[in-house]
Amino acid sequence: MFKWPKKVKIGSLTFKIKYINPGSKGADLTENESGCINQNRHSIEIDKNMSEQMKLLVLIHEVLHGIGDVMSPNHSPFTKEGFTCTVAEFLTAALQSSGIIPTLSIDLPRQPRDKRKGKK
Repeated sequence: MFKWPKKVKIGSLTFKIKYINPGSKGADLTENESGCINQNRHSIEIDKNMSEQMKLLVLIHEVLHGIGDVMSPNHSPFTKEGFTCTVAEFLTAALQSSGIIPTLSIDLPRQPRDKRKGKK
C-alpha cells in the first residue's frame, strides 16, 4: 500500500504536505482547486477527495512549482500552469512506468488544459 508523504524537501526548504477538504478553515486551498503550494508557510495542500492517481499527479505538479521557485524565483517556467501540468503528467507516467512510484489506478482523468485546477 502506498504511504502518502507528510513532507517533502525542495532545495533547502522542507514543505509540510496536507491532504484536506478544499475551503477548510485556515486553508490556502479553495473549493475550485486541486492543490496549492504556499512558499511563505512552506506548505502544500492537496484535495483529499480526489482519486489516488489525481492526488499523486497534483502533488508532483505542486512540487514542480516549488522547484521552479527555488531554481529561478523570478523566471520559473513552472509559473505557467499548462507547462506545469504537462511536465507533471509526463513525469508521473515516467516514474510509474519504471516502477519508481506505484500506479495507483488504471485511469488518469484528463481535463482540457483550461479546466484544470490548481494555482501557484
